[in-house]
Amino acid sequence: MLYAPILKTKPAEFASIALIDDDGFLPILEFLEVQIPYNSKKNPPKVPKVPKTVKAHVDDIVEAMRDAGVGPVGIDPYPLFHAHGTVQIDGQPLARYLADQLDRNGLNWLPVIRKDISEESGVEFAAGREHAFFRLNRPDWSADALTSEVWTLLKTYGLRPSAVDVVLDVGTVQSQDTQGLREVVIKALGHLAAVQEMLDCHWRSISVSAAGYPPVNPAGGLDHPVEVVRYDYLFWLALRQESPVEVQFSDFGIDSEKFGLKFVGNSSTTLKYTTEAHWLFFRARDSENFQSLCRRLLDRSEFRGEAFSWGDAYFVEKSESKAPGQTWERRKAMLVHHLTEVLRRRASEWDEEGGPDDSE
Repeated sequence: MLYAPILKTKPAEFASIALIDDDGFLPILEFLEVQIPYNSKKNPPKVPKVPKTVKAHVDDIVEAMRDAGVGPVGIDPYPLFHAHGTVQIDGQPLARYLADQLDRNGLNWLPVIRKDISEESGVEFAAGREHAFFRLNRPDWSADALTSEVWTLLKTYGLRPSAVDVVLDVGTVQSQDTQGLREVVIKALGHLAAVQEMLDCHWRSISVSAAGYPPVNPAGGLDHPVEVVRYDYLFWLALRQESPVEVQFSDFGIDSEKFGLKFVGNSSTTLKYTTEAHWLFFRARDSENFQSLCRRLLDRSEFRGEAFSWGDAYFVEKSESKAPGQTWERRKAMLVHHLTEVLRRRASEWDEEGGPDDSE
């Protein structure tokens, strides 16, 4: 595995994942809690509609994943369990119902296990699965705390390291000065290496995840795009040079770490385009629309060309049409380009490094 982005259970994400055909791609989907929709467009909204039942919410998301052809994929149920973990559906605990629905719909999935998921829910959810993700979040990655957490998870779920993809989630990185953070993560990676040595069994993979995009869109982008530094990727590049073990890349796609903040793609007046070390952020002038943004993108030397990905072809198509397309399609285009950009760059880095050492 080369790339394990952490994404949300949303239509654009499903459609984007389904377009990526790469053995090195294994995304994690955070299963969102029931959202409370509003029937007023005023700000702030006043009259909330009655939200879906948890059962309808789970059924709708799982069926949408099935219809989009999502898989293989890791499923992180924490947001759903945290909000609704005590709910019983058809006489079953929520964790068991979700796992059964994923199986009934024929999805190829791995459970994502975290210490902040109760042991009871986690065991119900992961029952019978031969592989899993361990998602380990900061802040406490001291030797005793991290080693204890990993041993507990291995014992509780009856897994060996060779059946586990580990994700160290460092949170948001918004600076190029990451020496202190790298030291913390390198120590944590050393603790993981010690566990695999004690068990004489290597982890299936180890990824380090960070979010580089700010929680709100930058100012500007009217006359020239704003170059938003991909600090998460630069952090990972520096980290892998110092890591005691092989580390793979993980991020939050085209979003900030916190879902629900201001997103690029929810408006026809913004566009974000991933390059090697930046996001190009375009904002439309009062008289412009999404067509204008696409034309400005196509004029840039960083544009990869129509054949690069479905997203790039979409930008070319919309540069010739005044119809802006639907919100989720614009988001899909930006996300597909991003996922393709990261995967191709990781594949190139992998080739330069010589790939895995088959002598082990």
